[in-house]
Amino acid sequence: MKNLIIILAVLTFPICANSQNSINHFYKKHKRSENVTKFTVPGWVVKIASSIAASTTDDEQEKEAIKIAKKIKKLKLLVMEDHNTVKKQDYSKLISNLKADSFEDLLVVNSEGTKVNMLIREKKGKIKNFLLLVNDDTEFVMISIKSKLKIKDLQRLIDSLQNEFELDNLPKPTPKPKEPQA
Repeated sequence: MKNLIIILAVLTFPICANSQNSINHFYKKHKRSENVTKFTVPGWVVKIASSIAASTTDDEQEKEAIKIAKKIKKLKLLVMEDHNTVKKQDYSKLISNLKADSFEDLLVVNSEGTKVNMLIREKKGKIKNFLLLVNDDTEFVMISIKSKLKIKDLQRLIDSLQNEFELDNLPKPTPKPKEPQA
């Protein structure tokens, strides 16, 4: 029995780690390209900055954003300006790998040669990964966030934005129905 558990753990680890590996592999491949701005911010840095920001604001909308920022575990940014070296095949492969790893489209825009993909990976009612990709002929942006956000956190931020800017047509995030447990 012990051997069976060890074998199952070894077999499932690559599946669980694969989504971050897709992002990390893409990041490592392109981070040394020409005209690239890149950085990674660990969650503890975000929490410290959020705590400092929280002590300097009285604005409710900013406070909601700070609450969300405190739930960020890691942030990666990769930006190519004036010279996009990401091949269409690499971009398509990244998207297909992410979808195979349980990422879902939150937003897809394809307009005048610019592709925008916003993807999330949700687990047990929490958004574990958020990825924003913007790709055109001359520029590329990738923002990858590991988090422990809940759908209700996003809903509070959207409600705050609606109240602030009197917006009535913003989409309401809806949690997935819970799957029956076997």
